[in-house]
Amino acid sequence: MSNSISEDVSSLPGQERHPKTWRGALWAGMMMCFHLIASLGAYFFILVLAAIWIMESQDSSLTSEQRSKLMFDGDLVAPSFVLGAIITMAGLLLVLRFQREKAGEVLAWSRCSGVMLAMAICSTLGLMGAWLALDQVMDRPMNEFMAQMMLSTNYRIPLYATFIIAAPLIEEVVFRGYMYHQLMRTPLPRVAVVLVISVLFTLIHFQYHVYELVQVFTLGVLLSVMRDRSGSLAPSLVVHVLWNAISCGGLEYWFQQQSP
Repeated sequence: MSNSISEDVSSLPGQERHPKTWRGALWAGMMMCFHLIASLGAYFFILVLAAIWIMESQDSSLTSEQRSKLMFDGDLVAPSFVLGAIITMAGLLLVLRFQREKAGEVLAWSRCSGVMLAMAICSTLGLMGAWLALDQVMDRPMNEFMAQMMLSTNYRIPLYATFIIAAPLIEEVVFRGYMYHQLMRTPLPRVAVVLVISVLFTLIHFQYHVYELVQVFTLGVLLSVMRDRSGSLAPSLVVHVLWNAISCGGLEYWFQQQSP
């Protein structure tokens, strides 16, 4: 077909021709569920360890105030996310070994042109600028979840490192690496794959309110289009890191404003 959205997957850089079946959707769904279970399981594991340590140190059970504070303690985010990412990556590598797939090909670890990378960065800055302008017009407050993380942590650097490095890396590998690769082997057209990946990417940020979820969805679409057009994970990974880094800069500025 002349329409680029309907081009066969074999035309993409680094993609081989495969029969179109729904098996890829099953594998993508399983990886999505595994990622969620690993992330939540790691968080509650770290939460239980922290609760045990507090009870041992004070030689008594937790008060209701301590339990409430512990559930949203920013100091638990970094170690729990990193642990969840390690578990997810280990599971993904085992799946690739079972499927006899080459990790570099499936996860699209390939070069992209400097022009594509520059276009991706400019597009991202434009999208972020539009959202920031809308925030100012609507006088939006700081993201409630992120504000709570910032105010409850004693170690902001590990928290920032998690948001800027760990989160983009594991999310890009899972969503626009493995899941994208599997969904491109299904009968879904490419535009549908982009939208499905973007919706699923939005759903894992369930801790946000509707307004922030819309922002996440637009970012997800942009990242997925970059992955689709370039045939490489590099542009979406660089842009995801850039987006989170700028967001963390805004968080730090907001935090400094709150400090006496």
